[in-house]
Amino acid sequence: MRYNRRVASQVREASATTVSMVFVLFGALLATQGCDAFCANRELDRVRSPDGTRDVIVFDRDCGATTGSSRQVSLLPANDTTQGVGNVVILADASAISARWVDSTTVEITIDSSARIVSEKREYSGVRVIVSR
Repeated sequence: MRYNRRVASQVREASATTVSMVFVLFGALLATQGCDAFCANRELDRVRSPDGTRDVIVFDRDCGATTGSSRQVSLLPANDTTQGVGNVVILADASAISARWVDSTTVEITIDSSARIVSEKREYSGVRVIVSR
């Protein structure tokens, strides 16, 4: 009988250790990847700058059923892919949005009049950003 109790105790300890390790690994994943590990970007439009060095990219970012998707804009080196959140404009929902280059150092972002802006920058990496409704 003592043997079975000792074995049962060891099994419980091993199970608790395994569960703890799973939580530690999950926490490490979140720390290194953030919530990005659960999000996906879907590119909607890409416009190359007149000098060919940059792209302005309009995309949907979806982080699962509990958050819904948001429309975002990033300025990146030409042919680069979007990763993470938009670095120029982030809208709270999937409102209409378009982008165009005015010249090689100015981009104009046009958004729906009812769109709620979560984040916007007036300048990014030497490019002036104009947001209009």
